[in-house]
Amino acid sequence: MRAVIERARAARDALRPEDFGLQHADLHQENYLFRDGRTDGQYVGAIDFDDCGPGAYVSDLAVTLSELHARTIPRSATRC
Repeated sequence: MRAVIERARAARDALRPEDFGLQHADLHQENYLFRDGRTDGQYVGAIDFDDCGPGAYVSDLAVTLSELHARTIPRSATRC
């Protein structure tokens, strides 16, 4: 666990000022809209900007990946 924490800290410390800005802060599966466009192909959009604010852009990716990971683990594997 200590190695994971150290890697996370190193990644955090490597962030540059341009890696920060306005973030959605709640990008999970229920906040994406997908549709096929008539002329321009597929469209993906985000909704629900209640939690929007300043932060590291990578945290939006982390929320999304965490949500997807949680949905791929069988429920029986998460019970103690």
